[in-house]
Amino acid sequence: MTGYRIGYSCAPLRISKAISKLQSQITSCASSISQHAAHFALTTMPLTNPSWMAERVEELQVKRDLAYTLLHSIPGVTCPKPMGAFYLLPDVSCYYGKKIPPLSHGTSSSSSSIVVEEDEEAVIVSDSHVLCMQLLRREGVALVPGEAFGAPSTVRISYAASSEVITEAIHRLHKFLVSLQ
Repeated sequence: MTGYRIGYSCAPLRISKAISKLQSQITSCASSISQHAAHFALTTMPLTNPSWMAERVEELQVKRDLAYTLLHSIPGVTCPKPMGAFYLLPDVSCYYGKKIPPLSHGTSSSSSSIVVEEDEEAVIVSDSHVLCMQLLRREGVALVPGEAFGAPSTVRISYAASSEVITEAIHRLHKFLVSLQ
């Protein structure tokens, strides 16, 4: 249920208490709409079609493996293989300190809708925030800086998209990273 910001856990009491303490400091509560959607998903969907959950898990595993394999083709990028959720956190810190070549007036990137309007100075990739902003600007790929997740050497990539979108986005990320000087 991407975007609903709702979840649950099943854990020993001491871990559940720690999760509760942490969660109470980060968020207040799930919206009523999210709660109703989660209730419906947990009580209706699996009962209507028993294979639905297994099919979704398999689909996400295939997409995870696709994204994981593509990321490992990028020189210097490392990434642990997640066992759940639908995000990867590849370490891109080997590209920190590298320069992004300037684009000239009217030059477009691989995405025909992205055009730099004026001459610009070269940018140095100092962290994942700069990397994500420049990747969005130059290649039209939106990733989330890892700082927000306590992993400043990483970027967050969702694989809750079509295989075509995942493949294209990671190809653009690859192109962008290897272009750094």
